[in-house]
Amino acid sequence: MDRRANAFITGLFVLGLGAAAILAMIWLGNTTQRRLPYVVYTEGDVGGLAPYSIVRYRGVQVGQVRTVDFAEQGQEILINIVVDAEVPLTVDTYATLRTLGLTGRSQISLHDDDPGGSRLRTSPEDPARIPMQPSLIQQVSDVADDLVKNLQSTAGNMQKLLTPENMAQVEQILGNVRELTADLADLDQQIDPVMARLPALVDRADDSLARVDSALAVMEQSLINVRDVTAQAQEVIDLAGSAGEEALLSTLPTATAALAELRQAALAVQQTSRQLQQDPASLLYGRGRIDPGPGEAGYGSAP
Repeated sequence: MDRRANAFITGLFVLGLGAAAILAMIWLGNTTQRRLPYVVYTEGDVGGLAPYSIVRYRGVQVGQVRTVDFAEQGQEILINIVVDAEVPLTVDTYATLRTLGLTGRSQISLHDDDPGGSRLRTSPEDPARIPMQPSLIQQVSDVADDLVKNLQSTAGNMQKLLTPENMAQVEQILGNVRELTADLADLDQQIDPVMARLPALVDRADDSLARVDSALAVMEQSLINVRDVTAQAQEVIDLAGSAGEEALLSTLPTATAALAELRQAALAVQQTSRQLQQDPASLLYGRGRIDPGPGEAGYGSAP
């Protein structure tokens, strides 16, 4: 009886184990069917990513990585993943690499800025492609690398700049600047007295111009008077001509002499006016010696 009971129990155990294996296979088969394939592509670094790494969608675990390989051509890295069919991936979905600090392993995070967009269609024969964008940490790392490179380049340039020869030239330039500053200060001190005298000089110039204008006005009036006298003399000559030959002979020499004197006076006035127009300062400071003109004593003689 005991042998039969043991055999029965053993048979039940084998049947239960077989049924469990069949159920597990069915469950695994159903699980595989409910996941859809996708290909994540990138040209960046995917350090820490390996098969069976976790795939998350907005922080929820939705799949896993199958393979990580290079493309047949180019520098792209192709990451084959499977994601639950219920996950609403759209044409705007993109991936980022999430690195776990303690273990050093990486995960793929899927993001979608517009969850209500068009669904991303995929199939085992033609898996849809999802681009991978740099994560915030990677962007900061890239910026830090560029900053370090720039600092190294700047340090090298500073070393080239701060050579003994360049430092000597810089000191010479600074010395020249100090000398120029001192010269400008001296020039400023020299200009100050001149600037202080300018108002007085302007007032004197205004006074001189006023005197010149007054003298010109006087000369103009003198010319008017000469013209009047000349006109009167001409009237006298006309009267003498009408008075007869005897009166003409007696008064003509006197009228002629008067006209000659009047002409000389007019010439002198015109010459003085012309001199004032050409050199107004002569009214204040006088003028040089003037050579005698025709009819004057000393005309034609050597100076």
